[in-house]
Amino acid sequence: MPKEANAQSTFPVESDENDMLAQAHFQPGETAYMFTADFTREDLKEALFGSTRSQPKTLLVRMQPPGQDQVEEAQIVVRKVEQIYSYDHVRNEICTPAPDWYVEGEVLTASSFWMIGAAVRLYVLDGDQNEKCEYTWIQRIPKSFDPNGKIKVEEAFIQG
Repeated sequence: MPKEANAQSTFPVESDENDMLAQAHFQPGETAYMFTADFTREDLKEALFGSTRSQPKTLLVRMQPPGQDQVEEAQIVVRKVEQIYSYDHVRNEICTPAPDWYVEGEVLTASSFWMIGAAVRLYVLDGDQNEKCEYTWIQRIPKSFDPNGKIKVEEAFIQG
């Protein structure tokens, strides 16, 4: 997986990853896991606008945390979505034509890794509207955090 930006990729260079996640409301105190999402922008819209209290539309998060052999799945009920535009302060302009997405929600289904009701946040680098979102980060929302700390990031891409 590339850790440096190039002409073909929108992935930020590693040194900017912590700043990018901090601007996307992530906080030190809980690890942020990077994975490839199994949902599209349309799925995100459906989860936000198509849910009812008795029949929530969810986002499926599938990832393989480091050191684990099994794939962990969680259904996330979406509570909040915000657009995030990358902004170049030097050029004084927006860098991307389409926004990325900040999502807050809660875990609806449990696994050995996820607890039911856990509050989570996601940062989704948006791709094409009908394609899966290539780079996505998820973090349990910490109850407390060090405002001067760094956000720990681990890759949780499904192996094999």
